[in-house]
Amino acid sequence: MRRESCAASSGSMRKPKICRDAYDDTPAYVFIYVRQIRRKKRYRQPKWNNRKADLSSEYRAYILSDKWRSFRHEIIVARGKKCERCGKAGRVELHHLHYRNFENEKPEDVRLLCHPCHKIEDYNRKHGG
Repeated sequence: MRRESCAASSGSMRKPKICRDAYDDTPAYVFIYVRQIRRKKRYRQPKWNNRKADLSSEYRAYILSDKWRSFRHEIIVARGKKCERCGKAGRVELHHLHYRNFENEKPEDVRLLCHPCHKIEDYNRKHGG
């Protein structure tokens, strides 16, 4: 069920809620988690050079390598700039389904996702969902 916009009740203009129609299989607590991240006033998208490392230096070096960038470019050209989860067109990110073939990925080892879907997939992987 879709809620009405908060703008009508509070009198202020706010961003519309996330449309859950494209995310039918996603539990509600994931949306709450993503919303909490977005509401943090000091939240900024971290940059590679100053991120506190929850990623190994090997992973970071590979993601910044020319080999990964060319692989990513080939996947985006082949599949189009469209999220494979919700269908949203625009900026996409490459998501590893698993790390068994790390540094030797095949096209079936990754998915193109928009940023919100990528966050949801990472959350589900981390929390076993």
